[in-house]
Amino acid sequence: MDGKTQVFLQKIKDSGNWNDEYDYSKVEYVSSTEKVIVIYKKFGTEYLITPSMLLGSTKCVGKNPQ
Repeated sequence: MDGKTQVFLQKIKDSGNWNDEYDYSKVEYVSSTEKVIVIYKKFGTEYLITPSMLLGSTKCVGKNPQ
């Protein structure tokens, strides 16, 4: 994990928007508009979301088979 990604993940934590339901292991921060991959742990589904949306407390949504 590079330094930019580490700083970005820390910003999510510091903002109070860190979500333990997500796996952030595939996040590779490039810029605030370049989408990153976040995994919803419960279903193992991957979502592309902009870093700025993660900082703004946006939740990943979608229907998953049960």
